[in-house]
Amino acid sequence: MDLVTGFEVLTKGAHHMSGTVSKFGLAGKLIMVILLILWIALLIDCLQRKFKTDMDKIAWIIVLVFVPAVGAIVYIYAVFFLFKKKKRRR
Repeated sequence: MDLVTGFEVLTKGAHHMSGTVSKFGLAGKLIMVILLILWIALLIDCLQRKFKTDMDKIAWIIVLVFVPAVGAIVYIYAVFFLFKKKKRRR
């Protein structure tokens, strides 16, 4: 399965997803659940956070929804590290 985009589910159908997930053990499934919870928490944080413009919020939502793995990493880095450093400098 393409963990970055999830296109396998879109191209082959959801019935292929169960075979892919069953290849992982219990630890793999637990990691997937934790990552799903993290992604949902980041999406909620994005929806509640005040950005300079509404377009910034919409752009982050699009990135988190359509590229979840990479988008989550970039969102964590940008919002929690880059934006805090800019605020501290002022």
